[in-house]
Amino acid sequence: MILLENVDTPYGNIKIVQSNKDGTTTYYQGECFQRQVDKDGISTCAYIHIMKELMLAARPKRALLIGGAGGSLATMLHRAGCDVTMVDINAYAVTLAKRYFHLPGGVECIESDGFAYLQNNDRRFDAIAVDAFTGRGVIPPQMRKKDFFRLLKEALSEKALAVMNVMTTHDLDMEAERIAQKMADTGLPVQLYDWPGYKDRNTIVTAGQLSPISFPLGTEPEWLKKEYKGLTVRASMR
Repeated sequence: MILLENVDTPYGNIKIVQSNKDGTTTYYQGECFQRQVDKDGISTCAYIHIMKELMLAARPKRALLIGGAGGSLATMLHRAGCDVTMVDINAYAVTLAKRYFHLPGGVECIESDGFAYLQNNDRRFDAIAVDAFTGRGVIPPQMRKKDFFRLLKEALSEKALAVMNVMTTHDLDMEAERIAQKMADTGLPVQLYDWPGYKDRNTIVTAGQLSPISFPLGTEPEWLKKEYKGLTVRASMR
């Protein structure tokens, strides 16, 4: 592995490393893995591809991402023709995304806490992704409050979709269910894309009008099809 960057920021230490074997670049914040992309800037994380496909199914012209890290989701949505705004509290994360992760110059980057941004936002978006964590892999407390999800709904255009990445430690971890309930309390229909049985996994909570998508779609590379094994979708909370 090649250490490309090791920097202390106001929001924790960030390390960027590159694999000698396959050229992938990985972003670590504090103790946690955040992102990995291949040499072309395409994410190697299945959950990022799920979020992308769910958002694209809403046919968005304008997309908002809260939490950027390496910006791989922003990059892929921009390449798909979306007008993308990426909000991250850590300005240096944007610098690293452009330096090492192929983030296009056409992505609008805003330094702000996601909750504060929504409080002061008067724009509407066709798709919104929330993928924000502390250096310990915990969703910031202000982004777990009911007011955050009310603001999230207000920022959605008609027939738009919001997706949120939640870390699930095991099957008895109910954090994704609590997030889903708060989304549902805004009046939006909710679906969860999950890998039951796996530890320390990503659960994608969606809110908005969307028919369930069956993964794999059939157009993915083989490695991604294998990653989708065991993925389930459910429309109601346990």
